[in-house]
Amino acid sequence: MQKIKIALCDKDKFYCERFAAYMMNHKAQEIELNIYSTIEQFTGDEKMGNFDLVIAGSGFEEFSSDVNIMYLSDLCGNQAAEEAMWEKDTIPQKKIVTKYQPMEQLLHEIYVQAGMTKREPVGVQVATHGKVIGVVSPECHEMQELFSVMHAVNLGREQKVLYFNFLEFSGFRELFGQTGNFDFTDVVLKLRSGELTTEYFWNCVYEMSGISVILPFENPENIRQIGRQEWEQFIDFMEQNTDFEVLVVDFGVSMPELADCMSRCDELLLIGREGYFYECRDKHFYEWLEKTGHQAVAEKIHKVNVPYTAKNIHGGGNVIEQLQWSEFGDFVRRWKEIMDE
Repeated sequence: MQKIKIALCDKDKFYCERFAAYMMNHKAQEIELNIYSTIEQFTGDEKMGNFDLVIAGSGFEEFSSDVNIMYLSDLCGNQAAEEAMWEKDTIPQKKIVTKYQPMEQLLHEIYVQAGMTKREPVGVQVATHGKVIGVVSPECHEMQELFSVMHAVNLGREQKVLYFNFLEFSGFRELFGQTGNFDFTDVVLKLRSGELTTEYFWNCVYEMSGISVILPFENPENIRQIGRQEWEQFIDFMEQNTDFEVLVVDFGVSMPELADCMSRCDELLLIGREGYFYECRDKHFYEWLEKTGHQAVAEKIHKVNVPYTAKNIHGGGNVIEQLQWSEFGDFVRRWKEIMDE
């Protein structure tokens, strides 16, 4: 995979160090970073014209060039947008983003501005078949989404992972502090019209704790618009145009053609609890798979009994960090280690 070449131009030493540390820890395989503290240092480098993106921060506010530039502002999001709108015409379409936003959101801005198609041209297969992990809970276990996200984050330490879900009222945006103008609705509409490009796709992808995510449907009724055909088209697109190694998807039990969609998964996790009541619901699920001719789907399923609830999760902080340092986080890690043996 060809790396994105980025120049960070900022006189703020501490910001540059924090930026570089994040990239080294999370995106070293995807991004090649060069740092410059003065305009003279940057313009004097023979590599100046070879960057996919130049990020101009403190001390570079007035710098302009014909290279692809994104400016960092100390203002908050709305103020930064207003600043860009009132910029003089001498710098057309000047891209200004908030400097001190979460790194995952800033990384999304970087990917979009740099143009992911520089690495992944449309129609060129950049990866072999990535592993598709489906997660479902006939019992409607409250920890399904949290388990899936934590499992994806753990996998993301070693592999390139994309997470998305087809759960109704999942609360994903609020729970994980994710904002964005695009969700899975936009992907589906482009798929159906045959107009989905990698450039547009990457506009719909956001970063979170070392993994990539597509935000769930804002309107849960739109989940009913996803069936086997759209699911097959999406998986085919992912295999042909991206280099994700693992896809983790949460299925809702009311999703149309659920069994057909699960049949495309390489691995299926059934999130449940111990006890006769839960066993009855799981048995009903397996019987339904058998009666509908999906015995092969049932054979892929691994039952995971999760003896935890979400009642102790609280707002005002990073939920993923809460989970990572909890007994539940240890449970998910230990489960992965056992499965890897």
